[in-house]
Amino acid sequence: EEAMQQTLDFPLDVTMPHDIEITEESFGEALRTLPDWKSPGRTQVYGFWIKKIEPLQKLLCHELSRIIKGEQEAPAWYYTGTTIMVPKKEGTENAAEHRPITCMPVMYKLASKVVMLELTALIEANHVLSSNQLGTVRRTQGAKEQALINKAINIEKKTK
Repeated sequence: EEAMQQTLDFPLDVTMPHDIEITEESFGEALRTLPDWKSPGRTQVYGFWIKKIEPLQKLLCHELSRIIKGEQEAPAWYYTGTTIMVPKKEGTENAAEHRPITCMPVMYKLASKVVMLELTALIEANHVLSSNQLGTVRRTQGAKEQALINKAINIEKKTK
């Protein structure tokens, strides 16, 4: 833990990720943003059903928290996706011209969302990102958007 603290060079009062408690609120927020009918992966459990079976949500939140903290090992299906090869061009048989798409279980997607929400809150609360890194901050324009805005301003300026 000390080596990790030195590597990250955080102030000593920063909450470290392993100290984060997965709350029912953060679980609920992640669940609300989970698509209802996206590919459910091998489990065939869609986000719609996890949202609708409310008594199950508290248990899932607790178990997900234990998995994320390392108190419990995730079952094998949790990390197992179904990979589909989608052709980049119509009618191609060359394997190099296919794009692999992996459909992960909804619980894996939900865990990713919960961790992303918790880490985002940690980063924002502790001002970890430099203000120069606005492309990674929520509700700000990224580099591509900024370039398009600059281009539009320059075009407008030239036409006047």
